Amino acid sequence: MYIQVSSNTPNSDVQNVVTCDIDTSKNMEQLEQMISKLSNTAATEFEFRNSADEPIEMKKRPSELNLAEMDTLYVR
Repeated sequence: MYIQVSSNTPNSDVQNVVTCDIDTSKNMEQLEQMISKLSNTAATEFEFRNSADEPIEMKKRPSELNLAEMDTLYVR
């Protein structure tokens, strides 16, 4: 799973972007912990995409998603 986390800095046009690539078959627990932390941040948009780069499960919070179905997660 590829994860991109971006956040806008107040009063700035600069966007902070953090990206990483996680092997979910080995690090599912770590991934779930990270997404749980993201759920408690000020992020307002969670966008998940499958391997065809199509958005899926757009309206759910990360804690409600089946991570095994996800290929890419964007958090803004």
